[in-house]
Amino acid sequence: MKVKIFCNGCSLQCQVSYNNAGIHFIHAKPSKELMKNKKVLPLLLLHGWPGSFIEFTKIIPLLTRETEGYDFVFELVVPSLPGYRFSDPARKPGLGPAEMGLIFDRLMKRLGYDKYYVQGGDWGSLIGSNMATLFPDRKHVYRKYNFL
Repeated sequence: MKVKIFCNGCSLQCQVSYNNAGIHFIHAKPSKELMKNKKVLPLLLLHGWPGSFIEFTKIIPLLTRETEGYDFVFELVVPSLPGYRFSDPARKPGLGPAEMGLIFDRLMKRLGYDKYYVQGGDWGSLIGSNMATLFPDRKHVYRKYNFL
């Protein structure tokens, strides 16, 4: 029930299609007022196994609100990895971390981000590492640790 209440309060909860498979994600934005007065940094948060986007529900509100002493806030994209929670499973073998990195890069581009930050734990760190290797021009900031 807590997850349902949280999801209903998110800025945007969507599903995009990739090779006929649905990818669920949350797009949490700071308030319009903050977006006018602060630098807004796009951040892709990737969960691990056996987790889900739910791992981030407590930190999403903290990252999208103003923090004293900082001139920025985050705009968050929090997908469910393929086969987890509300995302469809892979339709055929071969959907590994590099392929998931391609999917999430396309998602970020579709949302209008050419450059963005990536944070991932467990499987998310493998995907983020592949993204940094595949797309060095995007200037990903990659961290192997999970800050939750």
